Amino acid sequence: MSTLEVSNISDKTTSVPAGYVVNGSTKSRAAINQTGVVSVVESLNLSSVTDNGTGYTTINFASAFVTSSFTVTTGFQRAGSSDLVNTGFSRTTTLNKFEFYSGGSLADSALVSLSTEGDLA
Repeated sequence: MSTLEVSNISDKTTSVPAGYVVNGSTKSRAAINQTGVVSVVESLNLSSVTDNGTGYTTINFASAFVTSSFTVTTGFQRAGSSDLVNTGFSRTTTLNKFEFYSGGSLADSALVSLSTEGDLA
């Protein structure tokens, strides 16, 4: 494998240090519909998605992170009329599990959006 080493990257109007792109950009993102059969609407660096039951989903990364301390940003749309609450997630270097609750019970979301930032292995 070859390595390209540059100081700056430009789109002919704006130039940024290469480190910003390597270290500062999103390394994984997903838009997932949990209702019915779980489906991926859009993704980057996802190898598969597992439906673990109502409101509970696992995403598996195509490229692993260096550690499991990567950051996660989550957004969601309600599947019904009740407000959903994201109660957290568990993760390893190769996967991220998340769940949503509505009224104290697990509930599917019409659209879950996740982005992860961190160093890839």
